[in-house]
Amino acid sequence: HPFYVYEVFNIDEEKIKEKKLQSLKILEEAIFHYRKKNFRESKKLFFEVLKILPNDPIPQMYIERIQYFIKNPPSFEWEGIWKFFEK
Repeated sequence: HPFYVYEVFNIDEEKIKEKKLQSLKILEEAIFHYRKKNFRESKKLFFEVLKILPNDPIPQMYIERIQYFIKNPPSFEWEGIWKFFEK
């Protein structure tokens, strides 16, 4: 069963919070395309998030996964879930 990951950013500096809120809609759209296997569109949107928040690890993580999936397409049944194989 899928689960959700939430990012808590109340401890972030005010400037970072504002940028995260500014990029939220783009991030949501990028994740939507990622789950639909629209990897090229998703990658483009994650790079847009990185323009706003260059050090944000979330879009960087997704971009790495997208690069993997472009070379190794997921199965038809794939539901957008990444399985970890190491800790």
